[in-house]
Amino acid sequence: MSDDGEFTRGISDDLAKDNAIPGYIDPLDLPRTGVGPVLAVKRFYRLYATFTGRASRSEYWWVVAFLAVTLGVLAIAGHALGVVTGRDVNGELQPGVGAAPVYFAMGLLAVLSIIPAIALGVRRLHDANLPGPLYLIALVPSVGSFALLVLSALPSRPDGARFDHYRPVYPSTLQRNPHARDNEAYPPSEYAAQQHAMPFYTPGPPL
Repeated sequence: MSDDGEFTRGISDDLAKDNAIPGYIDPLDLPRTGVGPVLAVKRFYRLYATFTGRASRSEYWWVVAFLAVTLGVLAIAGHALGVVTGRDVNGELQPGVGAAPVYFAMGLLAVLSIIPAIALGVRRLHDANLPGPLYLIALVPSVGSFALLVLSALPSRPDGARFDHYRPVYPSTLQRNPHARDNEAYPPSEYAAQQHAMPFYTPGPPL
């Protein structure tokens, strides 16, 4: 910290001029262990196209279960409605239009989940201290998907913190933070800002 009260260690002149504090990590970028299905799915879509940061095993597998169960239920419902509203044409049952809305919802969910599913897979690899591009192993015929499944089941490793996304923080912005408690700004510690050898943050609302 300089004599005029600005943090200047290890940051650019532009950041120093605005009294920026390096090292802030958004809580959303950090893995949440032991989460339930609701929070896991909420974070899944909140971090829609976020390929930085990490995701815990519980975050990953609850989302996998959610997508598998939801798409499976929609598929069964669509088939049932198709049979109920279908008609016989030359001795063959043609699915009725009643299945169309269900199949549309199924397709829409699948399409909207492609990008966040890839992003979640990359973050899960990060949490196991593996590089995100390793997700491309899924493209290998026959064994790729199984290999990715095995990698996604690996436990968390502290070294995976190297994939966290550090963001410069400006006090002018922090003062407007609606989640600050007792006029507390992020990050909370001048000492931590000077050292910034480890990730640190002050949690906002639970997400």
